[in-house]
Amino acid sequence: MDFANEPDSRLWIGLDGVESALKELDAARVGVALVGFAGRFDDENRPETASWLEAPLTDDYSAIESGMERMRNRGPSGLSCHACAVRFAQSVLSHSRAAGRCPAIVLVGDTDPNRPYHPMLAGNQREFEDRVAANQREVATALAESSGLHFTLVALGEENLLQSEHMEQLLAPSGGKLVPVGNAGEVSRAIITAVDACE
Repeated sequence: MDFANEPDSRLWIGLDGVESALKELDAARVGVALVGFAGRFDDENRPETASWLEAPLTDDYSAIESGMERMRNRGPSGLSCHACAVRFAQSVLSHSRAAGRCPAIVLVGDTDPNRPYHPMLAGNQREFEDRVAANQREVATALAESSGLHFTLVALGEENLLQSEHMEQLLAPSGGKLVPVGNAGEVSRAIITAVDACE
């Protein structure tokens, strides 16, 4: 779940979609973990990124719902690092493989590079485009480092710079899927489809 959104409504759309999907999933068959990712500036105004575990892998969906409520209360922030989220989620799922579960990561977010949050990039188109390209490559590299992992990038937003043929080509070697969505219902369907494909 991408904790960075511009405009703010994308965070709520993503959370609403996840909440709807949980109502359709079978907790007896599908364990779920909730990972947040966003960024911040340090004391010298340099961007930092972070991923964190909002709720551990569980079949108790009320724990996931509590994690989403904490996200709603905190609200959005910028500088999200999608590759950081992928790697963190991989570590969360590592023991599920040993337990015989089919490991799947569904990354939900706006997936924009969040230029308005980054003063060093505001107004600098070249550096902005370079960051977009780097973001795409980092996601692809993170996925290439794993095997047997099902990955779906659920991409919210009208001006979504990861919704491109280039991103699809980068995801293809690892079998990753790019699913552009525009509302909570589409987010929910994308999550359920990803889970069904893993099973």
